[in-house]
Amino acid sequence: MEARTLLLKDSIWRLFFKLSIPSIITTVTVALNLIIDSAFIGHMIGQAGVVALISVFTFNYLVFALEGLVAVATATFMSHAYGKGDKEGQQQAYRMQNTAVIFLGGIALVLSLVFIETYLELSITHLSSKPLALEYLSGYVFCIPFRIYAFSSSRIMQMKGLENAITKHYLVGMLLNLIGTPVLIILMGMKGGAIATVLAEGGVVLLNYWCLKQKDPLFSSRLGGWNTHPYGYFLKNGLAAIAMQLLFFVQFTLIFRAMRGVGSDVDMAVLGTSIRYLLFMVYVAVGFSRAMQPVVGVNFGGQQYHRVIKALKIFTFGGSLFLLLLWSIGVLFSTPLLWLSLPELISYEVHEVYFLILWSIVLLSTFLMTGMSYLETIGKAPLAALLALLRVFLFLVPFLWILPEKLGVSGVYWSVTLMDLCSVLVLMYLLRKPLFQRAFI
Repeated sequence: MEARTLLLKDSIWRLFFKLSIPSIITTVTVALNLIIDSAFIGHMIGQAGVVALISVFTFNYLVFALEGLVAVATATFMSHAYGKGDKEGQQQAYRMQNTAVIFLGGIALVLSLVFIETYLELSITHLSSKPLALEYLSGYVFCIPFRIYAFSSSRIMQMKGLENAITKHYLVGMLLNLIGTPVLIILMGMKGGAIATVLAEGGVVLLNYWCLKQKDPLFSSRLGGWNTHPYGYFLKNGLAAIAMQLLFFVQFTLIFRAMRGVGSDVDMAVLGTSIRYLLFMVYVAVGFSRAMQPVVGVNFGGQQYHRVIKALKIFTFGGSLFLLLLWSIGVLFSTPLLWLSLPELISYEVHEVYFLILWSIVLLSTFLMTGMSYLETIGKAPLAALLALLRVFLFLVPFLWILPEKLGVSGVYWSVTLMDLCSVLVLMYLLRKPLFQRAFI
């Protein structure tokens, strides 16, 4: 049975297990690469290197914005065309993706090389850590075009029933990073860790390209497509995604700046490490949302609206149960997790409490990710962008203005926790039944 028929006819629970496992492996390997870099740099270079990675951490969201611009819009357009059986539309999606990767990726790479030092001057990295941050970023920026293509092509492969191939490709990429990072750090210092990431992403790109070329008869390596009617559709959905990622960039910049105002370099390093682990869990939740996206998109395109709503419920429930298991592991092993990146910490007890404050919001992640992905996929991307806007300016900013001043370092952690709690309440309102009904009219 072809992939489109499976998405339209197969049991939603069966699709949940079939699509979620490779999708989670894909997103988790991306998150593990961040933890791998942090762990090796923490042990081989020291705490100053971990603090320097904070600038790279925030820079990542500028890269994620470009990934979102290309991947979300392409995947949404492709899923609707795939649901309708529109072959020309699918080829159109490939051409738009290729043009965007070369054009946007090339421009972003050049601008990054030109303005790296300016970015670091404006960033939240402490002066003593900026040389290490510059060393890492000057190599890391070369992965930008690779990241965009790897991310967007993986979304298409998932839709085409190539989940196992995605899993293998990202595991190869993670293995390359795991082997290359310590070796290149020994040879090149901080920059070596960045080069290892570039090589790993390049490997994923080559494997994805070859797989699509061999497996999909509609695959196109040509450029074009931006001067025809899907352009407005592509731009509409992509701009919502890029806006959300830019808001995440602002969000984390504000969080780290708030910590800089009340904490030390040690507090900055612990916050950066804690957020990396939190993002590992968020990436797991993102894996469930990406697995859900082709099910929702294809059934929405095929006007199987009851399956659309059922998919949202099943992927959210199943994903939340899985995160509950991981959450329990984090609670039991919080100290070893902090030691992995920060072996130089003198005392872990106080920092463990801060880690657990942040960890308390993990169970909300699946609902946030699947809910926002659902809104994007059914053509309600502006609502998802609105929620991202509210997260930062209506919730986070007031909390960061009040709580750190009253509670000190712990106030920063509580601000993040309360921001996500308020966001869940807003998302529950947005996903109420009348919205479901209006979405399908």
